[in-house]
Amino acid sequence: MPHPYEDPAQPLHVRELCAIADILLGAAHADRDFDRQEGAAIEAILEDFVGPGNLPAAVVTHLTRFEPDRFDLVRACRALRFEEDEQRQALLALVLRVVAADQVADPLEDVYVRKVAQSIGARPPVRPPPLP
Repeated sequence: MPHPYEDPAQPLHVRELCAIADILLGAAHADRDFDRQEGAAIEAILEDFVGPGNLPAAVVTHLTRFEPDRFDLVRACRALRFEEDEQRQALLALVLRVVAADQVADPLEDVYVRKVAQSIGARPPVRPPPLP
């Protein structure tokens, strides 16, 4: 069975939402501590694309099957075909939104953000230092 973001039987928007969901879930797990606030941020971000309560069933199922130890960031990023740098920066902004959701700055999250930037051919964003 093909991976959800490589399955030609799935509509393009479902494939893209699954790839984005994986990238965001990777961000939430980057510090090895998945937080409820990060989960809520991911749900809100995905619903921003389709409207509240309108996530396709295939995406909801995909979210429940995420395995952080088996996640392939490069594969997920490759599934998104960016044409403009603005699209790359928009994805990085979403990743930053997830890592900031728990209000804990972790060096592992910074490493993850840089890996995402590298995987999509974007400049890594400058993250402000945490407040004292």
